[in-house]
Amino acid sequence: MVGLTVGFALSAWAGARRTDTALERLRVQTNAADAIAFPSQVGVAHPNWDRLRARPEVKTVAVWDLLFGIYNGHVPAVIFGSADGTYLGKVEKPVVVQGRMFNPHSPNEVVVDENNGNQVPPVGGTFTYRFYNSEQVDETGAPLGPTVTMHVVGVVKEVPQFVFVSDGQVLVSPGFMARYGSRISVAENADIVLRHGEADMRKLRYDVNALVARGSPVLDAHATARRVNTTLDVETTALLLLAAAILLGGGILVAQVLGRSASTIADDAGTLRALGMSRQYLGVATGISHLIPALVAAPVAFLVALLASPRFPVGLGRRIDPDVGYHVDWTIVGPGLAVVAVLVLVASVLIGRGPRDGRLRRLGPAKSPGAVRRWAPVAIALGTTMAFETGQGRRRIPVAPALLAAVVAVMGVVASLTIDRGITNALHHPELAGVTWDASVTPNNRAQTGRNISPELAHRVMVAKGVQATAIVDRDVINVGNVGAPVFSVRPIAGASTTPITFTLISGRSPRGRGEAAIGPATAKDLDVGIGDTVSVGASHTRVRIVGEALFPSDVHSEFDEGLWLAPRQFDAVVPEIGPAGSITGGRLVAVRFAPGISSNTGIEHLQGELGPLATDIEPQDEPDELTNLHNVHTLPEVLAAFLGLIAIAALGSVLLSCARRRSHEFAVLRAVGMTRGNIRTVLNSQGTAIGLFGLVIGIPLGIAVGRLGWRAIAERVPLSEIPPFALVAALLLIPATIIAANVLALWPGRVALSHRPAEELRAE
Repeated sequence: MVGLTVGFALSAWAGARRTDTALERLRVQTNAADAIAFPSQVGVAHPNWDRLRARPEVKTVAVWDLLFGIYNGHVPAVIFGSADGTYLGKVEKPVVVQGRMFNPHSPNEVVVDENNGNQVPPVGGTFTYRFYNSEQVDETGAPLGPTVTMHVVGVVKEVPQFVFVSDGQVLVSPGFMARYGSRISVAENADIVLRHGEADMRKLRYDVNALVARGSPVLDAHATARRVNTTLDVETTALLLLAAAILLGGGILVAQVLGRSASTIADDAGTLRALGMSRQYLGVATGISHLIPALVAAPVAFLVALLASPRFPVGLGRRIDPDVGYHVDWTIVGPGLAVVAVLVLVASVLIGRGPRDGRLRRLGPAKSPGAVRRWAPVAIALGTTMAFETGQGRRRIPVAPALLAAVVAVMGVVASLTIDRGITNALHHPELAGVTWDASVTPNNRAQTGRNISPELAHRVMVAKGVQATAIVDRDVINVGNVGAPVFSVRPIAGASTTPITFTLISGRSPRGRGEAAIGPATAKDLDVGIGDTVSVGASHTRVRIVGEALFPSDVHSEFDEGLWLAPRQFDAVVPEIGPAGSITGGRLVAVRFAPGISSNTGIEHLQGELGPLATDIEPQDEPDELTNLHNVHTLPEVLAAFLGLIAIAALGSVLLSCARRRSHEFAVLRAVGMTRGNIRTVLNSQGTAIGLFGLVIGIPLGIAVGRLGWRAIAERVPLSEIPPFALVAALLLIPATIIAANVLALWPGRVALSHRPAEELRAE
C-alpha cells in the first residue's frame, strides 16, 4: 500500500517537473534561438548580417528566408528556407517525430512541423507551390516564379511551432535555395543565439536597430515562451496537486493500517512497562516490526514510478516534451524512496511509544468539545467530541488524517474552482487580453484614404447588419527609444463622431493628444520606462510622455503587450500615411464589434455580403496564444476539485467506519445506559458533521486566498487585465453539500455500529 501510494505520487511529481522543464529541454535539444530579427518588417529584404555577427553579445546568426507563393494553385502561403544550412542545421535543428529530415542537397524535399501535419499531404505525399519571382517584391497579384513539386519527407517538432508560428511551418532545404533562390522573391530574417541568453536582449535590440535595419522589430524568444508557459504552469500545478492528493488519499489508508498495526503493542504496554521496558524500547520494538514493510515499500514505489512515467507529462507539456517515454527523475524519486522508508519507521516508533499519560489524545482546541457538551444534546456532544479524539491502542482512530483531509480537500476544491472561475472569466472576456473587437476588416487599397477609409466603405460598414461599433486601427513599425517596435493609433471611422472601440488599459489613461502615449508592459520593461517617463519615437526622435499601460493586437512578430499607442494627431506626425499602393511596414484595419447575440461567424457573413470587393479580408480577431492555450487547461481545475472531493469523502467515510468498528465497546456501554439506536446514529452523524464543518471553517478562507494567489500568478504571467475571481456560488453550495455528504456517509457506519449486540460486547465485563 505504501509503495503504490508513493510510486504514483512520485510519478505525478516527476511529471510535474518534466512539464515545467519541457520547453527548456526542447530548446536545449534543438539549440533554439534567443531572438528573431525581422528587417523584412521595415522593408529591408537583404540586410548585411556581418556587422551583427561581429557584436560581442551575438554567438550565432542563423539567417532564414521567407518565401511567398500559392499552395496547390489557389491558397496563398509562406515557406521557410535556409540558405546556408545554419538555420535548421545548427540553430533550431528540429526533432524528427515521423519520417526523416530532408536531404540538405535536395531541391524539392520538405519537412513540416506538427501544427502543419494536417494541412499538407502526409509523409510521402506531394504538393505544388508557385513562387513569386525575384522582381515581384510586393508579393501582389499572381505569382510568376517557378512551380515546384514538393515532397513531404518528415514531420518535425521545434520550438517555433509553439511560440512563433502556431499555425504551422513548411521548411525547405538549402538545396532548394541553391537552385531557386536567385529566381524567387526572398525576404531575409534571422534567428539569433546570444552568448548570455536573455540578459543580452537589450543590447541586441539596439544593435539590430543600428546595424541591420532602422526600426526593425526583434522578437524575444524567452518572452514569447509565455505563450505556452502559462499553460505549462497550470499543468505543472495540477500535477503537483494530483501528487499531493494521491499522498493524502493513500496516506489516510496507510495511516489507518499503520496506526492499527503499530498501536496494538499498546495493549500490552502496561505489562511490558511493569517488567521494566521503557517507552523508548516500546517504540523501537514497534519500529523493528515494521522494518520489512519499510524496506519493501521502496522498490515497489520505484517500480510503480517507472511504469507510470510514460503517462506523464499530459496535455501541452506532452506535446512539447522532446523525449516522452520511460524515465526516472532521480532528483524526485531518489529522495522520495529514502524518505518513505524513514517515515514508515519513524511513524511506527512514535505510535508504538504512545501517549505519556495513557489518556485519550485530543486534537484541536480543548474548549470546543467542552462547549458543545454544555449546550448540545448528549448524542451530538459525544459525536463532536469523538471527531477530535484519537483513542488509544486497538481503539485508536486516525482522526488527524481525516481532519487534515477535510481541510485540504475543501481548500483545494475552493482554490481550484476559484482558478477555474478566473479562467472562465478570461475566456468569456477576451478584452482582458487586449481583444476589444470581434472582427477585423482589411480594406482594399482603393477603399483607403491617406488616414482613413473611403466614404463608401465607411457607410457600408456602419449600416451592415449586426454591427454595433467600429473604429480605424493603424499599425506601423518604427523606431521607439532606439529599438524597433509597433505603434498603434485608433480613430473614429470616416463620418462617425466617436470612437467606441479602443485598446485595453492596464493602468493610467489613454493618450489624448500630441506628446502623449500609452505603452505595452513588455516594451516598457525593454526601455526601462514607466508612466510619467518619456521616450523618443520616429525618425525625428519626437519625445512623448507615457500616460498609461495598454494591451494591443498581437501577431507573430510581436506580443500583445508590446508596442506604443499614440493619439491620432501624434501618430500622423511621426508615421507616413499609407499611399495608393499600400505600405510595406504599415497596415490598417477596420475594427468591428457586433451587437450582443450576433456571433462572429454570422456578423462576418453579413459584412462579406455588404462590403464585397471593398475589403480584401474579413476575419475574426485573433485571440493571443496565451489566452487560447488556457482552453487546454480549462477542465484541469474542475477535475482536481472533483478528485479532492472524492479524497475527502474517502477519508471521512473511512474514519466513521473505523469508529463504528473499533469503538463498538463504547457504543455497547452507551446503549446499556439507555441510548437508543437513533442516538447512536446521531453520534456518528455528529462526528461526520463536525469533521466536515472543521474543514469548511478553515478550508474555505484558505481556498479563496490560495485560489486568488494562483490566478494572480497566471494573470501576471499572461499578462491579463486582472479581475480577482471569487467562486461565491461554489463556496456557498459547498457548505450544504459537505454537511449532506457527511450525514450520508454516516449511514453505513451507523448500521455497522448497531449490528453489534451490547450483551456480547460487554460479556467480559
